Amino acid sequence: MNQSPTSLTSTSCLTTISCMNLLQTHCILSCLFLCSLFACDDSNTDSPPESTQDIPPMDSVQPPNRPKVEIDISEWNDKAAGAFVRQITDKADLMSGSTAQGKIGDWIIGNDKAHFIVQGHDRHSGPCPWGGNVIDVALLNEEGKAHDVTGEICTFIQLGRTLLPEHFEIIADGSKGPAILAVTGKDTVLDFLNIGSLVNSFLGTNIELPVDSNLDLPITMTTYFLLDGQSNALRVISAFRNDDDTDVAVHLLVGDILDSGGVVEFFNPASSKQGFGYAGYNPEAMNFLAFRGQKASYAYVPDPQANGTHGASYLAISGVAGIGLGIDNLLTALTQPREQLLENPALIALQPGESGQVGRWIVAGNGSLSSITETIYRLRGKQLTEVEVKLVTEGSGEAIPGHRVSLVQDGAAVSQGVTDENGRFAIKLPQGSYTVVADNTERRAQTSPTIEVAEQSKSVQLSMEPQSIIQMKIINAIGEPTPAKVAVRCIDECPGRGNSTMRDVSTDGLPGGLQAISFVGVDGIQDILVPSGKYALVVSRGPAWSVWPNNDLAGQEITIEAGQSVPIEAIINKVLPVNGWVSGDLHVHAVNSPDSPIGNERRVRSMMAEGVDVLVSTDHDYITDFAPTIKSLGAQSQLMSVIGEELTTFDYGHFNSFPLDHQADDDNGGALDWGDGENDNLHPAKIFAGLHANSGDQVIQVNHAIGGYFGLTGLNAQNGTTSADPAGFRISTEGHPSTKDDTGLFDDGWTAMEMLNGLKGDRFYNLAAYWFTFLSRGMQRTGTAVSDTHKSLSSQSGGSRSWVWVGEGLDHPDEFDPYHFAKQINAGHLVGSNGPMVEFSATTSSSSDVHMTGDTMVLNAPGIVSFAARVLVPQWMRVNRVELVGNVSGVAPVDGEHTPVNVKPLLSEEFELGPEDLVNDQYYERVVNLSLDVSEDGWYIVLVHGQGESIPSMTPVTPKDVAPFAFTNPIYVDVGGDGWKPTFSRENQPADAESTLFEAETPRPPRHINAQEAEKLLHYLRHKHGCN
Repeated sequence: MNQSPTSLTSTSCLTTISCMNLLQTHCILSCLFLCSLFACDDSNTDSPPESTQDIPPMDSVQPPNRPKVEIDISEWNDKAAGAFVRQITDKADLMSGSTAQGKIGDWIIGNDKAHFIVQGHDRHSGPCPWGGNVIDVALLNEEGKAHDVTGEICTFIQLGRTLLPEHFEIIADGSKGPAILAVTGKDTVLDFLNIGSLVNSFLGTNIELPVDSNLDLPITMTTYFLLDGQSNALRVISAFRNDDDTDVAVHLLVGDILDSGGVVEFFNPASSKQGFGYAGYNPEAMNFLAFRGQKASYAYVPDPQANGTHGASYLAISGVAGIGLGIDNLLTALTQPREQLLENPALIALQPGESGQVGRWIVAGNGSLSSITETIYRLRGKQLTEVEVKLVTEGSGEAIPGHRVSLVQDGAAVSQGVTDENGRFAIKLPQGSYTVVADNTERRAQTSPTIEVAEQSKSVQLSMEPQSIIQMKIINAIGEPTPAKVAVRCIDECPGRGNSTMRDVSTDGLPGGLQAISFVGVDGIQDILVPSGKYALVVSRGPAWSVWPNNDLAGQEITIEAGQSVPIEAIINKVLPVNGWVSGDLHVHAVNSPDSPIGNERRVRSMMAEGVDVLVSTDHDYITDFAPTIKSLGAQSQLMSVIGEELTTFDYGHFNSFPLDHQADDDNGGALDWGDGENDNLHPAKIFAGLHANSGDQVIQVNHAIGGYFGLTGLNAQNGTTSADPAGFRISTEGHPSTKDDTGLFDDGWTAMEMLNGLKGDRFYNLAAYWFTFLSRGMQRTGTAVSDTHKSLSSQSGGSRSWVWVGEGLDHPDEFDPYHFAKQINAGHLVGSNGPMVEFSATTSSSSDVHMTGDTMVLNAPGIVSFAARVLVPQWMRVNRVELVGNVSGVAPVDGEHTPVNVKPLLSEEFELGPEDLVNDQYYERVVNLSLDVSEDGWYIVLVHGQGESIPSMTPVTPKDVAPFAFTNPIYVDVGGDGWKPTFSRENQPADAESTLFEAETPRPPRHINAQEAEKLLHYLRHKHGCN
């Protein structure tokens, strides 16, 4: 759509500007994005963050050298005064909350109802890596305090570009009308999205996308932030001008990326969920997109389309939403040829000198949906009627405070309130018919009336059964309180698991058959609120502990009547003899990852309850320190922590690193900027070097390598060459030139790789082809087991986990050393497991030395090596097979292609655990001895399995029914004492290991992505990182 601006002079003192029709634009946001974007922000605190950063030079806010894009804001001339806008110089302007990012030097625009913070000049790793965006949103509480749960909202154009701000300018200070801030800059690559690279990797290099996100655009962008003195809604207008001095037109796909932020629930009445949650990789229509937190809420509200249909569509992946205004289906737009897309009215088409714009609103709320939907309805011009809802206990009439009540229309929740201390709340709604539904997850609702809302205000009362309470007290054998997990299983049908009209039950839903899961803290006391019914209780604390009752996973049955309180005392104990070992979860996400809705406090509680000893923080491109949260919960004696991050490139790998130096005054804690500002992305070698530059020893762990670093770069594991083009990843090749046979993307600066991500043991075999090949090449890299948990209910903390040998006396908090922990991991003193524990050792008849996992033993001459696997499992778990595996070769993946390895053990033993293996009536111990005649240098590991129908399920200790599995790292055998040598080397590799993809590829005709391929690609994005 072409537009010609007309010059008008405003009668206001605001400014003289150009006038043009507001344009609904949009993007496609083809969405391919983001199981890989990240970085929320701060630690879990209710205090505004301290800042030691200087205020940017004031010349950055003077009239810019690049003229801003003028727009017509004459409709704001009569808006109420009373708002303000200023650069932040006092921390009193900052907000509290786990996602509050504002700091000295940013900009605040607000009034006596709501505050909004716009980030100043900044560069940080995240979905929105530059400043100039809304980062904090708050409706002021009764004390005038501002609490934030927002992540960040930034303009997104051409499927992979955004605004790089150059100038901030106060257009109006709010004293005589609205407050207006303008941020002007240029477009730049959004390095957290590289859709072209992803499509080419997945579908082939002959795919043509409708736009090229690598192409610099000759445009100036200005974002206006406007607020009047009486509103809790911030108007945001992004304007674009084609500055090209030729006759080339610019066609823009414009939208926003919305990092949802903290511990919030998505809410969209127009979605397939008809309320809370989002539909994975399926695009959704929307009139608005709201986010509900405990203390704050907010909404993103697009302008409606002229024809009255939905204002936008969006795709949400892993907590980040890509929004396209005026587009009903993002996939349809993605699959259009460029010529067809140019005819789409959703585009802004600009001839040289022309301008266009797009507008939306950001609404601040107090934690309820009703506090924002009223404003949204008013923005839409709706006539509203007040409805008062009262919630009482059946029989007594006692008020029920703090309870959710949804207003449902045509099967979809359209808003929701939370009752006050008197059991009441008031909500304003458009006229129509509504069903009033109370949350039934903690007590049964007795009534759900349907009401007709007309011009007159209305009152409605709902009743619920009296509250039932399971009063848990959990202790160990000597009467000390202990953290634990309590699983409440339904005997019959669960009476109240909730649905998406009431709360988000899909993002972190309960495992099937459970009414509740509760993580009990250090005091061992927890009240669990449930509807009346029949349940079975299971109390656990991970695989090293016993289970109550009596190691019976069927649980203790109880019947609880309405209004009844049932006291339960449960005794559990740590039973496995694992002195000197600590169990660590080396891949963990919480609120500082945008794809995790779990607050830091809940993450710590879940780790304690699952019996994890060491919590390693690995938020996406964010360095989190859990130590303050652990201290605030009084849990220093229960849980140790290590500071780290998951460096998360979009398309060439994810890498955990720890321990790292935490920088409290940095937006992301000092996370390495792999996008390197406006420069090319960092080469993997520079990434590894940058991570190693931290203090002490670092573990650098390659995560989910098949869908990540190894697979995406086309690695030939046998010779270390790669076939993927660095230019496709926007990687600088300086110092790492490509050759005919090697594109140079592989670097051996990493120290470990995930071998078990999540609970399923078969994932080990998917990765074994890489690990075994590296070991046989002489690359002694540690294999790890991790949970990669992003949730708390559906994805278990510590499931799987790595047992690390740190030495006796060093395995408790008083003596724990993170750098020693990392050193031991890198040395291979590690066992990976989803349940069983195994100690692996080797001896010879000629020496009394005992060698453990990670050691190199010297065998003076060929001879017999006696391997021993000491298998340890709690009484509620069973295993029945041990395998000795070693010196595997000929399985190397070539050009990133792989197949699961069919491991043929050198030796194995099957057994059945019986009374003779039961120690102290607490745990099973079986020592399996395996002797092998060794004639040459080699490496050897042990695998432990629980296989077959005789092996009981581990649920509900684990959320999924998986078979017990564990693996060790190698013991290396040096025959002759002349130094351990690999099984094969680059100079001595099988002839058929050479890559063939460097040969000239037969040209294929260009084509467009089709709808089926787009859906498959989104599904791949959802799962490629192994996210749990």
